[in-house]
Amino acid sequence: MKPYKIVLVPREIFVPKLFLEAHSKTGGGYKHMNNGIERRRHPRIPIDWPVVLITSQGAIHGKTANISEGGSALILFSGTPEVGDEIAIIFKSPEDHEMYVPCEKIWSGSVVVNESVYSAIGVHFIEISSSDRKIIASMVGEYISFKF
Repeated sequence: MKPYKIVLVPREIFVPKLFLEAHSKTGGGYKHMNNGIERRRHPRIPIDWPVVLITSQGAIHGKTANISEGGSALILFSGTPEVGDEIAIIFKSPEDHEMYVPCEKIWSGSVVVNESVYSAIGVHFIEISSSDRKIIASMVGEYISFKF
């Protein structure tokens, strides 16, 4: 398997703003946290990959804010999928490996990046190939072992 380059987004600057704005708009707060303890099944890492969302209304371009084996937070450059819309994501790694992943929108909000406001969504992967899951798991493990 080819090694993958991890492109990091500074967590202390970017991720809290994304989640504060997105979760305040949904009224849900930090549903993945319980008294400061992570409740997600899969740890997420900050990463910056180009993505294309395939929706019933067409393609929406964006990039990842973070990713895990089970889902991702995305920043969208134009538009956002409708509630209940069947969507799929095409991720493109820096090594030009493409992953096609059907998913569902879990939350939506907005994020400010370089003084511009963009739509942001969180998605849960409905179906992901075992090889793509292994690639993501490997990257997450590498990031976590590097960080600690």
